[in-house]
Amino acid sequence: MNRYKIIESSFRILRRNKLNTFFMILGVVIGIAALSLTFSLGKSAEKQITEKVKKLFSENNILITSGRVELGSGRSSESSFANLKIEDIEAIANDIPGITMFDVFQVTPERDVISGNKNISTAINGGTAEGELVMRRSVTSGEYFTKAEEKSSARVALIGTKIVKKLFEGSDPVGSQIRIGTVPFTVKGVLEERGIDPHGT
Repeated sequence: MNRYKIIESSFRILRRNKLNTFFMILGVVIGIAALSLTFSLGKSAEKQITEKVKKLFSENNILITSGRVELGSGRSSESSFANLKIEDIEAIANDIPGITMFDVFQVTPERDVISGNKNISTAINGGTAEGELVMRRSVTSGEYFTKAEEKSSARVALIGTKIVKKLFEGSDPVGSQIRIGTVPFTVKGVLEERGIDPHGT
């Protein structure tokens, strides 16, 4: 049987079974559409993640961590290795040409943040005054803490928009008192909202 007769026979069978043919074609169309949609969503998600990462770091940023930090159940656990000290980071900055600034931050497990009779459990991140420039994260209200406050270990805090909504119902919290655990802090500023950051919040 030549190929023309094979094609003619195939069309004859398809015409004879119109309902089956319809569902077969419909299945192919749906499959192609689903594949195209999946590919499109994947590229869109990749673009969004790339844009968020670019907001966090420039191409000249490097991130140095101490030991290993394990993440699980949405919470971070402390490293099982010795922590880096500020002196270690300063030594690295002095030894490597081209480093113009650095930020040192420490992520702790979740703590209760309290204002009046309201509280929220969240990760607490310690950082330096250079964090505003290094991490490219400014404040929308108030101001970033200063080098003098950093050196004196002043009890000032920068809080995110989620904490503002939970504890202050959206009102400006700058100058207000909060407690992290049992330790009082003064709210110095409100950090700009960001989907992800290197602290994991």
